[in-house]
Amino acid sequence: MDNRITEQTIGFINAVPGSQVYYYSALAPSILVNEQAIPEVHYQIFRSGATAQPTTYYAILSLQTQLNSSMAAAQAAARDNPDIPPDATLLPLQIIASTATLCIPQAMPQLLNHTSLGNNQFCYIMAALTDANDIQRIVALLQQPESAPIAVSYKIDYLQQLPPSTFELDAQWDQVYEYLKISFGFNALIFSFNIDDISETLISKKLVTIKARNTNPDHYMRQATAELSTILTCEFFTPVFGQIKTAPAPKFGFQLQNISVKDIDKRTLSARITETTVVRRSLYPQALFATLVSQSHYDAIDVVSYHELQDDFFSYRTIKAQLLTSELDENIQLVALNLTYGTTRSPLVFSRNNMAAKTFHVSAIIDPVTKKMSWPVEYQFTLYFNHPVGGVMSASSAILSTSLTEIFLDIESLYSRYHFVIATEKKFNWAWYTSILVNITCTHIENKENSTSKNFHITEKKPSEEYSVMLPDPECYTFSVIKEYSTSTNTPHIPVRLDQPTSQDVSISSRLYKQRTLKIIPVFDWEKITQVLVNVTYCYNQFSMSSLKEAFYFSEDQSEPELFSADQPDPTLLFINLDIIIIDNDGGVENKKLITDEEQIDITN
Repeated sequence: MDNRITEQTIGFINAVPGSQVYYYSALAPSILVNEQAIPEVHYQIFRSGATAQPTTYYAILSLQTQLNSSMAAAQAAARDNPDIPPDATLLPLQIIASTATLCIPQAMPQLLNHTSLGNNQFCYIMAALTDANDIQRIVALLQQPESAPIAVSYKIDYLQQLPPSTFELDAQWDQVYEYLKISFGFNALIFSFNIDDISETLISKKLVTIKARNTNPDHYMRQATAELSTILTCEFFTPVFGQIKTAPAPKFGFQLQNISVKDIDKRTLSARITETTVVRRSLYPQALFATLVSQSHYDAIDVVSYHELQDDFFSYRTIKAQLLTSELDENIQLVALNLTYGTTRSPLVFSRNNMAAKTFHVSAIIDPVTKKMSWPVEYQFTLYFNHPVGGVMSASSAILSTSLTEIFLDIESLYSRYHFVIATEKKFNWAWYTSILVNITCTHIENKENSTSKNFHITEKKPSEEYSVMLPDPECYTFSVIKEYSTSTNTPHIPVRLDQPTSQDVSISSRLYKQRTLKIIPVFDWEKITQVLVNVTYCYNQFSMSSLKEAFYFSEDQSEPELFSADQPDPTLLFINLDIIIIDNDGGVENKKLITDEEQIDITN
């Protein structure tokens, strides 16, 4: 199911199919620029000039990329897009996971980086090259940005809410993944049509089955194949820019990820027949180098720089570590960075009052045989929270390794400020309900005890709320909402409690059931009649005999027809009872009872 709408550089996703809420996101990454519009692209070549023929040791290519979008840009794009309703509500897309991959085919392996989960998915990409030919090739590519086969491919994961479907997919996803590994391997560049083909094969081989209610599942083959392709691409593949033998130039495509699927069955991947679901979906913003720097003052002279290494450079292993953020989230107490080089372990600590760069400096490890210096340093950083988040007091990165002389810690890749918007729909009928109590709960997939929740009281005077919650590793959480409706007096509506999965948009509707309506027409001689009281009763459950009631009052000054509108959970129950009291000018009272299954009634006769 594809709810995406694109307009130039901004993409829109319908929060729930048919709703008035749309999420927006940038469709292509861009390079950050400084105040002079010079792009943050740097290529540093490190060499020794001690001899007549300089020796190049290594080079570092660094780029600062982002998915730049704003409310103003989204509003402008929406105005130019006929598929977006003029009164649509626009919200920034909330991300639960995000990566950016630097791709330079035939010069270096694909380099995948975790990005910030907020802050426009900012990513500081650094790549090291040691081969002299590759180093010079990158220099040549940077001098011709318009044709350079350099690309950055983002994969951003978000949550999509889906209504009950006409079919659903069922599979042992670990078996599906094994089939993909056998079919593609991890290094092949494949395209969307390849994933469509394998989806059709998986269904035909019954590794994935289509479930449907009261119909032949084969009727949904086309839609099921498209749905499965979306699931496979999101869960198992990553976007890349690579070379294939039959094409003269590299192309955008996908590669199978080497991942663990042991927990995949704990999440919902497909829409369900009988219930609302929330599934993970992905966007794949990609751009060539020419597009990345197109809005900047790019000059290769400013990008490439040469640095002379002194003799003592190889006597010590030195790393400069710094945070990418200029300030810590209010709930982060400190950041601990642990580095390991050989048997040496060294902790470095950042805090709100100590954000400056830190230096790791130890004697170099020299191989006794090759006499070469050992470069790899393992490191891991941990965030410690002031207040627990669902019982969690800290969040740690994976154990990483670097051969570079600088480390930039993106602490925002470990947590997200997930932003919920709670709002009644634009045409919410406040005559039916006095208030709605809303509870939002964030539950950890593996540890159900690790949950956090908050209540909100929605009323006509306060029809919306916003809630921002800090979540470490947000893709490991599921979100649910409980809505408890309190009905107004003298209204034929059921006080409902809904418990549903949710995404970032918590929309509250007043039309929870089909309505059984009856137009009541009072055609009386008001010169003789003082007032008419009508008590209307509708039985909405024939087993419990539960009923809904509403009273109407008519007089000479209030003689227009009235509409009785009651919740109708069972569409086969149509009969409505009317108890009518007619009072004339002399104080005489007439009682009569009517029953009808029509949509309007003249209570005079």
